[in-house]
Amino acid sequence: MRILKRTVVGLLSLALAASTAGPAVAVANSDSEPTIVTTLGYVPENAASAPIEEVLLAAESENTETSAAELSSLNRVEIDGSGDAMQRTVATASGVNPYSVKSQWRDNKHRYVVVRYGATSTFGWNHAKPHNVTMAMIKKTTQFPKTRVVSGKTTAYETPAIEWECWLASCHAKRTMTVRAVVATQVLRDNVQKGLITAYCKAAPSQKCPAWVVKVAG
Repeated sequence: MRILKRTVVGLLSLALAASTAGPAVAVANSDSEPTIVTTLGYVPENAASAPIEEVLLAAESENTETSAAELSSLNRVEIDGSGDAMQRTVATASGVNPYSVKSQWRDNKHRYVVVRYGATSTFGWNHAKPHNVTMAMIKKTTQFPKTRVVSGKTTAYETPAIEWECWLASCHAKRTMTVRAVVATQVLRDNVQKGLITAYCKAAPSQKCPAWVVKVAG
């Protein structure tokens, strides 16, 4: 959870109870105005309004961070010929192998999501980041999706970013934006899935996520 500004005393205990393992929540308010709360990965039963407790205490889940040792093992390239030749020989101009793994975690179904560095025009982190996304946004989208659609060897996740206006006991949605992440699950010759193809905000100009969506996930 990321707090943009101090919250009113009556809401502070609720905000502190939220976990970084849960959907992202950002709170901003003044003492005399409605509280503005932005969530990413929280899917309310009613898209137009929700109780303030539910908005601030967006469902918690088990932390699915992967250890450094596990990530190192995942990213290891075999030297006996079993690894993908491209992984052993291809590098970007910056010297980073596009098939190297930048990050990985488990999604809401406990399936691995891999993010390789990739290439600007085709897949991976370098293909997604021009859409003004962060790794935290991609992670929240895959761990707290509203929809998770598997089509062959591709999994598409979508989750809403919602800016709420909260007053007294209820919150009303002011604006929403759907964040989408597409992951290729086919396994390459290094025994690791190809991973993230792209991530972006639907309905946004050039599919670039606006600042208010970026801020809530960090």
